Amino acid sequence: MKTIYVVVVFFLCLFTYKLQAQDDSIIDLELSMTVNTTLFIIGDTSNYTIVVSNYGPDVATQVEATFYNTPYTIQITSFTASQGSFNTSTGVWDIGDLDPFEVQVLSIDFIVLPDFQLNAYAQITNALESDIDSTPNNNSFSEDDEDGVLIFDYVILYPCAYYSLETEIVCNEDDTFNIFLTTDLWMPFSYYTVINHVNDTTYLFDYLFDSFGPFPQSDGFHFTVYLTNYNECQLNANSSIVDCNNLSIDLLDFEANSDGENIMLNWSTASEYENDYFLLSQSNDGENFREIALINSIGTSNITNYYKYIHELPTIPHSNIYFQLQSVDYSGVIETYDIQEVDVSKFTSIYSELKNNTINVYCNNKNQELNAQLFSSNGQLVKQTNLNSNNHIKTDGLPSGVYILSVTKNSKLVYTKKWVLSK
Repeated sequence: MKTIYVVVVFFLCLFTYKLQAQDDSIIDLELSMTVNTTLFIIGDTSNYTIVVSNYGPDVATQVEATFYNTPYTIQITSFTASQGSFNTSTGVWDIGDLDPFEVQVLSIDFIVLPDFQLNAYAQITNALESDIDSTPNNNSFSEDDEDGVLIFDYVILYPCAYYSLETEIVCNEDDTFNIFLTTDLWMPFSYYTVINHVNDTTYLFDYLFDSFGPFPQSDGFHFTVYLTNYNECQLNANSSIVDCNNLSIDLLDFEANSDGENIMLNWSTASEYENDYFLLSQSNDGENFREIALINSIGTSNITNYYKYIHELPTIPHSNIYFQLQSVDYSGVIETYDIQEVDVSKFTSIYSELKNNTINVYCNNKNQELNAQLFSSNGQLVKQTNLNSNNHIKTDGLPSGVYILSVTKNSKLVYTKKWVLSK
């Protein structure tokens, strides 16, 4: 019995010694993470490499690192772990034990998906011993056991087939034309190289929206555009001839009228030849236009065709608004027609905004007798004003909650808006 007791005590002492020795062990784990490119193409394969080192002085046991990436932004195709096992679902790399000055590597191949985001990182998430200068799983980039890839250091592009080079041709009265080139291909800190193959001229631009010409109509055009730092993706635009004399459409009329609620834009053509679409633009001053609609054209026709578009009255007060119609044919030639002007001062258009604890109500027609009322969510009238004398409703003193703004003209409701007040 005494012999058995001595043996048990011996093993207990040995176990306690080992635990004490482990508690006193010092390790220095370091993790680094790199990616194999600075230019990512959607659909292509790239690689993350995670390196874990133990700079001792003791053995690091049960070491674990975890890889983090935004879901659905990459598709892992394969991986290679020099030691241990890697779970692609959880991102956990179970490395095991690392001797002093031992290095282990995890290589992850992945496909870049359309929602790709470069905010991947990795960190040491477990080790039994105390690390001399870091703590596992504390999400601290200031420590050497965590590293990541930041998006602003890299560029993400789609395959070349995703991008296009748009041309806009403007015909001049002297049988020449100018051409505007625009593209959605873009890369930060890069320039555009533009080659004019007709006269063998090369241009360099920091952004691409420029006019080239004038050129004789008989010469046509042929341009190639690519990013100076990425010439693998080259976009082309060409046409053997530009015919400005054969108009794409014979416009009969273009009219703009209002019924007090909307503006009806109507136009008709006597004939059309290879016309692609119409562009409608709107302006508040008759000079600066913004596009409001693209209307597909019949294309080619020898009969009368009618088109219409309904545009809402402006919410911001204006006395007059202007509309411009353009036609664009299959070659990109643009024809611009007479501007139409609509007087909206006789119609009522209301707009409201909440700013600095005040609801401001605007109306384009100051001759209308309008009253504004503010109701609480339970239907109680809390504020009211006559807009002809005061278009501001102060919300100071009102409790937080949902309120309904109502505007009436001759006791008829003409405008409502829900506002949420939060103090």
